[in-house]
Amino acid sequence: MLVSNCITSAGIGIGYAAMPTLILESVPISEAGSGVGINGLMRSIGTSVSSAVMAAILTSATIDLGGHEIPDADAFRICFVVGAAAAFLGVVLAALVPARQAAPSR
Repeated sequence: MLVSNCITSAGIGIGYAAMPTLILESVPISEAGSGVGINGLMRSIGTSVSSAVMAAILTSATIDLGGHEIPDADAFRICFVVGAAAAFLGVVLAALVPARQAAPSR
């Protein structure tokens, strides 16, 4: 889990650092602030929604352990599959973002 968490955290850090650059290359310079602002908003919404989805998945399949309900292994597997699918979707969407057209030289 420690190695997995370190790799995941490194990927998140790289993504958070690269996303504003990708946005700035894809929007008109007059809309740069709006584009980066929308990125921050979408990141906050995504974090909130993903936390709720993972909590729902983990509480959907539980086992009793000493009088306490805990998620079973299948619930964790489903969470990892959902996370992997979301990461793949993010890569596909990032690849589809068009680059900003270069201004004609004068």
